[in-house]
Amino acid sequence: MARLGPPDTSFAVGQERALVRVEFHGRFVETALFDGDEVPFGRGPFGDDTSIRIAHSPPDRAVPREAGHLLVAGGRVFVDSGVVAADVDRPPRPMVITGHGGADFLLPVGAAYSPRSSRFEIRVQASHGVVRLAVAVRLRRRGNTPGGDSSRRQAIELDQEELDVYRAFRAPIERGEVETATTAEVAARLGLHRNTVSNRVYGVYDRLWSLEVPMYNSSDKVTAVVHTLMAHGIDTDPS
Repeated sequence: MARLGPPDTSFAVGQERALVRVEFHGRFVETALFDGDEVPFGRGPFGDDTSIRIAHSPPDRAVPREAGHLLVAGGRVFVDSGVVAADVDRPPRPMVITGHGGADFLLPVGAAYSPRSSRFEIRVQASHGVVRLAVAVRLRRRGNTPGGDSSRRQAIELDQEELDVYRAFRAPIERGEVETATTAEVAARLGLHRNTVSNRVYGVYDRLWSLEVPMYNSSDKVTAVVHTLMAHGIDTDPS
């Protein structure tokens, strides 16, 4: 367990309540959710930027146009599975929600559920397999003030696989270079698929984000994670 010291106020902290990440057409697409939002997800019309598209082109008619909605209220994210749509080839199957470290929850069509976990995954059945939506949530904490308490110490646990990825991304900086290693370089060095490397570093990013750890201000997730962990002295003496 690595423990992070008092936040560095030069780091930016976002105000979103949740982040939703889905792999679409070979790339990861991320959507921010704010308190009061109601965002549909499903096959969606082409060009629609008000919903989270999870079905590939040509249209996967096993996935409803609106498979469900994500509702943000009371500091929680609710998954509403909606109703059976008329524009599918077969009745949609119940969605499965997996909480980080918890048991799977089968969400019947037409029901709603809010996991207590700060990280969970929504699995939607499609004709080509299962589509996964990864959700990271900033759960509301008692006595938590906007921007966080500068005296609070946050903790994050990195497993060995995450440490290996972090160290590999950080290696060029340790040698005096400016940029981190690329995902392709890390994948080759560790003998992993590029998506596996991305998922591991994104998982660390999600936990830092959910804990409201002050993050290094960068739109690149790898850069944000590496510099944030380095700034807090995480694993400064790797073996």
